[in-house]
Amino acid sequence: MNQTVSIAPYASTNTEGRDVYGTAVLVAARVQPYTRMIRSANGEELKPSAKVFVASTVTVGLHDRITLPDGGVLPVLEVQTSYGAYGASHKTVIV
Repeated sequence: MNQTVSIAPYASTNTEGRDVYGTAVLVAARVQPYTRMIRSANGEELKPSAKVFVASTVTVGLHDRITLPDGGVLPVLEVQTSYGAYGASHKTVIV
């Protein structure tokens, strides 16, 4: 993986209704454009911008925030873990 992204974990929502995030962590990644429409758990249509591949050991969850190499800051919409013959191989994060 030849790129770097930062992942800030979602912490809470403040009294003004704004999301609060923890300290961001830099991780190695591969970023690809991604424009296929997806649906959220409640059926809402979402239009992602990118697909981010990270190691299977990286902690990332829904509602976390990712800063891409181009400086774009996007919320995590979906996380998928891929498995191979020896267990988890990587995670695909849709933002």
